[in-house]
Amino acid sequence: KGVPKLDIKRLKDIYREITIPLVLQGASRLPQDEIQKAIAAGITIINIDTELRLAFTETLRTTLR
Repeated sequence: KGVPKLDIKRLKDIYREITIPLVLQGASRLPQDEIQKAIAAGITIINIDTELRLAFTETLRTTLR
C-alpha cells in the first residue's frame, strides 16, 4: 500500500460539470497538501472515519488502564 494520490485535474473537471457536493471518501491516509488541493478542486465533504476510530480506540484503552 502506499500513500494515496488524487487526480486533481479530474476532480476539477467533475466539479465544473455537477451541481451537487463532491465527497472525498477514505481521506485518512492522505497528506494534508493533497487534502488542500482536493478542497481547492471542489471537494466539500471529507470523510476521515478511520482516524476518528483510531483516536477513540487509543483514548479508550488509555482510560481503561
